[in-house]
Amino acid sequence: MKIIITESQHKSLVGKLSPTLMRRLTADDFDYIEHKIPSMARYEPANVSFETFVNNVVGYTITEFVTERKGDEIETFIDPDYGEMFYESSFNKVVELYKDLTPLLIEMYRDKLYEIWKQYN
Repeated sequence: MKIIITESQHKSLVGKLSPTLMRRLTADDFDYIEHKIPSMARYEPANVSFETFVNNVVGYTITEFVTERKGDEIETFIDPDYGEMFYESSFNKVVELYKDLTPLLIEMYRDKLYEIWKQYN
């Protein structure tokens, strides 16, 4: 299901983001998130409160998003056993930057996540 919003809704939602974050995000990033949220919701236990469910799904989605789409922003090193690895401090710094998406994503996907959560409760 694609979420269709008007230009004014887009400005009111995205306008809440910092300029730093707005420069880093693309339409493809939002497409990725739109498809990732429902799949992440399937792995989250639904026997928790709805607020916990939403916060967990959005948090896990942001972590996956950073790992899969923004890995080039994270400093890496070569581990002889595992190959290229993220420096934990650099990874945490990038995740913190993108965590500013949390309120926006909760606002955008609250109804969709409620329907998923309600199926299991």
